[in-house]
Amino acid sequence: MLIPTPEATEPEAVLPAVALPAAPYTASNGRAAINAWDDAHSFRYGTDMIFALTRGMEDLGIRGWGRWPMAMLTAPLDLALLPTGLIAGLFGD
Repeated sequence: MLIPTPEATEPEAVLPAVALPAAPYTASNGRAAINAWDDAHSFRYGTDMIFALTRGMEDLGIRGWGRWPMAMLTAPLDLALLPTGLIAGLFGD
């Protein structure tokens, strides 16, 4: 009768899978690296709040003759609210 040796009964050690390192940053792939980071973190700067009143006027479908009086109202308000709109864009889409 053969008695197995302890070395024969132990399973072989399996090394854990290691992720490949990311490509180093270079000037040629800088925009791709930023886009990859944005995709991985799902953050987009939201531009919906910048000139929101004028954009809303455009979305309403007001005809050309009605845009001029409305623009006289919305453009100054949009310019006054521009700093708020720029900050609100940081909260993303």
